[in-house]
Amino acid sequence: MEVWFNPACSRCRTARDELDRAGVGYTLRRYLDDPPSEDELRAALAALGLQPWDVTRTSEPLFRELGLSGAPRETRHDADAWVRVLAEHPRLLQRPIVLADDGRAWVARDGGTLTEVVAAARSGGQEMDPRDPATLYAEGPVAPEPPDDDRPESSPLRDSGGTGPGPDDLDRLL
Repeated sequence: MEVWFNPACSRCRTARDELDRAGVGYTLRRYLDDPPSEDELRAALAALGLQPWDVTRTSEPLFRELGLSGAPRETRHDADAWVRVLAEHPRLLQRPIVLADDGRAWVARDGGTLTEVVAAARSGGQEMDPRDPATLYAEGPVAPEPPDDDRPESSPLRDSGGTGPGPDDLDRLL
């Protein structure tokens, strides 16, 4: 497993820490020092199932400096032009990008995606249910997603009909 890593990025550091905690083997690639080639970018995009503009950091000042806001996104030629820009300016890449040995890839910017990465690493390429901590984690789940409804059964807000508490409910709760 290879992680395209920027040590200045908090999401990259979180991904590294979660992979360490899970005992997953990986290689960090400091992609700003060792930028991916155009072919490597194309392979990563194919594994991700994304277009180059989907993994571009549009909030990066360099994005505006290069005038990419209006860059076309319709043809294969457009995608090739974006890949060239990303290869020349890897700072524009979303991060971290995780590439598994079995050909899968993720832009691992959230806990749910990190859970999938760990599941893939632990399964050795076999399908596992990333929602089943019992089969994935020796020491508990990685960055769990909060449950849809984490209020206790006895919560006075549980049966509020979806409108939320009224003034009387708030007085009772305070």
